Amino acid sequence: MSESPGDGRSLELYRHIERHLNHGVPVRRAAQEAGITERQFYRLLHSFRTEGWEGLARKSRRDSGSRKSVDELLKKIIEGLCLQRPKPSLAWVHRKVSEHCDKEGISAPSYSVVWRIYDDIPEEQKVFAHEGPKAYKHEFGIIHRWSASAPNEIWQCDHKQLSLYARDLRGTVKKLWLTAVEDDFSRAIMGYYLGIEAPSSARVAFALRQAIWHKPEEAWPMCGLPEKFFTDRGSDFTSNHIEHVAADLKFGFIDSQPGEPEPRGKIERLFLSTEQLFVPDVKSPKQAPMNVEEIDKLFRQWLINVYMCREQQDLNGSPLSRWKEAMTIPRMPESLDALDLMLMHVGRERTVRRDGIRFQTFTYFDLELSKYVKQKVSIRYDPTDISQIYVYADGALVCKPGCRELDGANTDLRGILRERAIRKKEVKDAVTERQQLANRYLWKTPVASETNISTKAAAAEPKRRVFKYFYEREQYKNLSGN
Repeated sequence: MSESPGDGRSLELYRHIERHLNHGVPVRRAAQEAGITERQFYRLLHSFRTEGWEGLARKSRRDSGSRKSVDELLKKIIEGLCLQRPKPSLAWVHRKVSEHCDKEGISAPSYSVVWRIYDDIPEEQKVFAHEGPKAYKHEFGIIHRWSASAPNEIWQCDHKQLSLYARDLRGTVKKLWLTAVEDDFSRAIMGYYLGIEAPSSARVAFALRQAIWHKPEEAWPMCGLPEKFFTDRGSDFTSNHIEHVAADLKFGFIDSQPGEPEPRGKIERLFLSTEQLFVPDVKSPKQAPMNVEEIDKLFRQWLINVYMCREQQDLNGSPLSRWKEAMTIPRMPESLDALDLMLMHVGRERTVRRDGIRFQTFTYFDLELSKYVKQKVSIRYDPTDISQIYVYADGALVCKPGCRELDGANTDLRGILRERAIRKKEVKDAVTERQQLANRYLWKTPVASETNISTKAAAAEPKRRVFKYFYEREQYKNLSGN
């Protein structure tokens, strides 16, 4: 092996040789100027004539970079000991190698040699051995990021709990959740939903409703139906509700791989910007929280006027400008009513009875149902208002039966389930209290029976001793025998 022919030393030697060959400079003078002896100059001159430019490069040892005191097998043994899990100390590795060399009758390497061998091990092998395959995958594994080539090609949706407290219409105070839908191409926020409810398919449906339909603000022109919907495989995205929504709106899913969070990070920019730029300006502590509607109004203004107009480095512009540059005629649903029907929950098939349809312990009735008595129909419903349901037969809307008990009450399904659970607990507590009262007064004097006899027999029987260790039992037997 040799150095590169283009290094400075070879070029300098060539200049002195060229002066000797072409300009008649004596060998002694050329050697002195080059800082070498005449014999070395003659040797370089011969190499240049036979090998050309390559002859001027400094030769390196064939065993350069290899260990003289450690053979290849011993080197692999040292590397194998260094790659044990948990990570061992180099002192332990050196001690084990020394013991092995003493048994084999060979000279043991020094601690510094062991350290240099460990230092030469590739970093990816160290991470895989000491931290496991998962850490290696996150640090060295290649990833694939989905990238759209046009607006509305790929949407991404996710949830984020903000460090803000808010009060809903019922007066409940909890931390605020943000559900957002982002366009992958422009990074524009298509729609969002703010509320204190935990992440669910209903929140995703509310965010999709705003994302798909036209907005009243001119500075927020984003709308349309997506072609693909990127999710993180959460239970709210893989629910039957969202699957029915995707089938009705005719868009497909792109599910990220489990344990690979890297491709999901585009929408995280919005969540980070919200925490850093929006949340500090909103004063809504737990002691005096703002209403959800008030925070929603402030967030909407900040989103349109600040976030959508702010330039992003990876986009070379703002989300709003990138959307307008590539904007085309979007695919839209027929009407807002049709969109609302598609986003509603889909219940299992119900049998039409003579008095109507039973759903969540309530009865829904409409005259149109008389044609479908004892037939199977499918229903859709809004979980925030179950005073009315939508009945479908053969894929067509039949009617919108209502419930007399809930008519005009705008009753929430979760509220009904909550009230039902509270009432059940009250009944259970009342029954338990009466049962305990009866047991206390009716069975005051226990009857002498087999129970008392068995109790006396148990009391007469000596208590069995429990030992923690085996030798204690042997010692106890010996003492008892004596």
